[in-house]
Amino acid sequence: MIPAHVNDAPPPVYADILDIPVLFRDGPARRPYPQWRTAPHAPWDTAATFPTSDGWYAPTTTWRETIKAATEVGRDVTPNLQQVPQLARGELVARVSPLYAYLGLHDVTPKHPLPHSAGRRLTLNAVYEYGTERTAKNALGYRLGMTMAE
Repeated sequence: MIPAHVNDAPPPVYADILDIPVLFRDGPARRPYPQWRTAPHAPWDTAATFPTSDGWYAPTTTWRETIKAATEVGRDVTPNLQQVPQLARGELVARVSPLYAYLGLHDVTPKHPLPHSAGRRLTLNAVYEYGTERTAKNALGYRLGMTMAE
């Protein structure tokens, strides 16, 4: 049961702009759990290429691009859309629905602000925190990880 003090926020829409913290490094290292909040982020200068040096970056994207990445990650569903369209549509819904069900946007004030950042980041919503069982949480983690890798 979701507590009464939790606000019900609307889900993201296609036009919403958000920043995604990204860590580039050339070798294995310890897990950077607290660093993404406190480390200074560099701007992502070139959209078509990866940054040249290691460090934290905060590229800005839209919710539409995030959903597009979720539909494109993994195997290509285009042949299935032509051969078995009902099954392919179901697969696309399965790829996107966990993101809509469990994610929201929140405003942030970074310690090291960038000039063109959106000031919003993805966050887990109340449904995830209070009403989701463990296997669904694992499925979201997998789907979100694959989407962000795309």
